[in-house]
Amino acid sequence: MAYPNTIIKIFVFIILCTACTDKKKKMAIHQEPKAYKWDVEGGAPKNYPGIFYYANLVYKGGSKYVPAGAAGYQNGWGRGGRSHSQGSKPAPLPYRLQAVWISVAEEGQAYTGDFELDTQKIEEIFEKGNVRMRNGSISHNFSFKISIAPGGVLAVWLEGLREQVEIGYYKGQKTDEITWKDLAPGGEDITLEEYCKSIIERRVPNHIQQQLAKTGPPIGLWDTYRKKYIWNTAPLEEKELVSLDYSYFNGEKAFLKFKEFDFNILQEYAVPNKGTIDWVTPEEKKYEGIIFFNEESIFNVFEEVYQKKEDTAAIFYEIQTANNSTKIKAFLQNESVKKEIKIDSIEVSKYPDK
Repeated sequence: MAYPNTIIKIFVFIILCTACTDKKKKMAIHQEPKAYKWDVEGGAPKNYPGIFYYANLVYKGGSKYVPAGAAGYQNGWGRGGRSHSQGSKPAPLPYRLQAVWISVAEEGQAYTGDFELDTQKIEEIFEKGNVRMRNGSISHNFSFKISIAPGGVLAVWLEGLREQVEIGYYKGQKTDEITWKDLAPGGEDITLEEYCKSIIERRVPNHIQQQLAKTGPPIGLWDTYRKKYIWNTAPLEEKELVSLDYSYFNGEKAFLKFKEFDFNILQEYAVPNKGTIDWVTPEEKKYEGIIFFNEESIFNVFEEVYQKKEDTAAIFYEIQTANNSTKIKAFLQNESVKKEIKIDSIEVSKYPDK
């Protein structure tokens, strides 16, 4: 891709900013780094597409990049998308993220940013690794997930076998230096705004299109997703909970319980959008339930139950199975209040009998 002069200026500015890191961090970077296996993928929230023009994770001696292009992403907040094969050879861990991207839902508004990564947190996650479910060994391989959202938001997570953890949340600066020709030099003669409008018309549901036309995208929504509460999951009544994992609105994931491992301690978690539970009945029948929480309901319930930051609570599941049909209800409860959480849908399956 041939970069126009305006983009070259942006890259030069980014390089100059990179050179301004303090002496201590320069010395740390120049030490011989340990190499790990990792890759990088890009994403954007469902219904609010984004386009990466340029996004590099920079490490000593090189970089790895998010696949760019005019097609854009809307695969879900914190979810991986396209990734280029950049070799399986281990590489040092990245210390910077340099990016230029377009918010399609904001009529083609472009953003740029040069962000310093939390190298200590990243290294700690890689060193700790994740437990493999089959044999209990430790995997130290991770994937960097980078998502962009309206308002110039850019977030970074590390995904392993048993968790996905946010390691960075940033706000970019607006820039007017990106045009449609920069994205597609051989494309048709239209403006970037016109192209983004065509993406919205082709790929976004009508009710979201109407919302965008009336009020624009929900700037700040992804900030609210990051709020955390101290909670856990209560044991099931008359059933054994054998596996438990959650996906959270903030893009994180956690596999909290499996086999003899149980990590479901009372600690800070974001609000979950999906829970997956496996349980065994007294008759030794094993089931799996995937629960999709209603967004409005679960946020309202958490706000009602938590009156103070230090409050704690637990999610309770009530499971009833009869005539080959299973019903699941969810509640958030503490010592003084119990509130039902509306569920949009559940998917229940039964494991084969042993």
